[in-house]
Amino acid sequence: AEIVWNPFSVDINNKKILSKLFLELKTVSMEDQYAEICELNAKVVHYLDDLNLKIPYPIQFRLELDVLDLYKIYGVQLDTVEIDMFERLLEYVKVLKSLCGVRLLVFVNVKNYLSEIQIKELYKTAFYYKKGERTCLQTERQYRSDPEKVAMDTSVSEENFMYRTEAQMAETVEKAET
Repeated sequence: AEIVWNPFSVDINNKKILSKLFLELKTVSMEDQYAEICELNAKVVHYLDDLNLKIPYPIQFRLELDVLDLYKIYGVQLDTVEIDMFERLLEYVKVLKSLCGVRLLVFVNVKNYLSEIQIKELYKTAFYYKKGERTCLQTERQYRSDPEKVAMDTSVSEENFMYRTEAQMAETVEKAET
């Protein structure tokens, strides 16, 4: 489960997401680009050997290239240049489901920041990425004590606009985390 308290502070490139991204990139590169990785490693080792010959003192370095280090060195991250808060939330929903497998995403007070059309689009995006396939708009969960708190639960079956108590919401969060 993931709770978003402030939609302006959503970081698509947080450590958790980047770690998952790097692992996926590593898997793809090891399966599809193994020869290129070996060639790149050979060139880097050759370059470092040449440097070692040109200086008066010996240096040491690793002979194996870890592509995870390569991603970090080059600052690989998800592209978020010039997107507004709404687009960032849409991307966040996609990334959390696709990369991290998050099944429950809770937005607190998101209705204060988005229009009704944007809220519906956010729901559609969340439910589209429920299992990687298109599903219909399913549910909006609200606390009875505070109608401004909204949770989108992508782990339940089709239900529309159901009001819940805090205890019921906590139970839903616990189920989604297991």
